[in-house]
Amino acid sequence: MSVCGEPDWPFCQQPGLPNWFCCASTATCIPLAGYTTVLCCPNDQNCTYVEIIPCDLTLQDPSTQQTPPEIQTSELRGPLPECNTACCPWGYSCEDGYCKISQDQSKAPHEDDGGDNDGDGSSVTSSIVSPSTAPSSPASTTSISHSSLQESIAVVPTSQPSQEARKSDTSISTPTIIGTAIGGFIGLVLIVIIGYLARKLRQVKKEAKDGSAAGRDVSNVSREPKAPELEARAIHEMG
Repeated sequence: MSVCGEPDWPFCQQPGLPNWFCCASTATCIPLAGYTTVLCCPNDQNCTYVEIIPCDLTLQDPSTQQTPPEIQTSELRGPLPECNTACCPWGYSCEDGYCKISQDQSKAPHEDDGGDNDGDGSSVTSSIVSPSTAPSSPASTTSISHSSLQESIAVVPTSQPSQEARKSDTSISTPTIIGTAIGGFIGLVLIVIIGYLARKLRQVKKEAKDGSAAGRDVSNVSREPKAPELEARAIHEMG
């Protein structure tokens, strides 16, 4: 028995959508592909980019699911747009391993087989999702489980994760570089200070050694007989 129509599962109210589509009360209905498909986007997210999904369209048929799936469609003829080893929903196209929402959502999936419906219109989020329910910069990535599946649909930030950004995950970050530079500078200063102290210590030891040698020379001189004493000793011996 469907839960659609219950307080926690209101029907999608956008004109043109099938009247049996519904999303959880914590999500917003986003019409896709000529109103043949709906994506239930969490209220605190903007679903411009979503992770790839299974290619089995029957998983998007709400009539076969005990709980309405996060992506529902009345267009069950495939194939879905492929992306890496999986697929994208109707109304999305593959871009750098993610599914990006198409700008033109006016056409049904098989209405135009010549393109991916990216178009050059205004942002789709401005026409189907209100700003209050789809902030332009979500704070974090949120996963929403696809019913009957171990796999999931995940909403990613609206700023496309670029190749440079993904590479930065495995590269040295700016704070690490700064910390390394500061650590190197401190180490260099310590080496200079230690070298200076070592030289001063050697100098002090040398001066102490030279002073000790000079003291011994003075002591030896003081112990030698003076000239008058030598003369008196010689006269005494001659007499």
